[in-house]
Amino acid sequence: MTRSTPGIAFAGLSARATVEICCPTLPLAIYREISCHLRQCPGIEVDILPQSKAQFDYGDSQVGGLRLQRQSDAGTAWEQVEAILGYYGTRYGDWELIGESH
Repeated sequence: MTRSTPGIAFAGLSARATVEICCPTLPLAIYREISCHLRQCPGIEVDILPQSKAQFDYGDSQVGGLRLQRQSDAGTAWEQVEAILGYYGTRYGDWELIGESH
């Protein structure tokens, strides 16, 4: 499942939800920077996903995306997550939702 969106809306997700998102041309360094910002949000766990494409392309990101998991104690942290992703999304391109579970 892939859908493109300028800002991923997390408000409707359950208390313990996991989403996987990507920005196909986002550089590794920016993914790492975003990951560091998101880890500062209480109750949010972040993993950088490996690139899964079989064919190498210099124009593609070296990263497959981010896995974000909302813990039950996340409170309003999703609002911070949305703001952080929105900031980077306006600079580097739309985020694509590549997976989710509740």
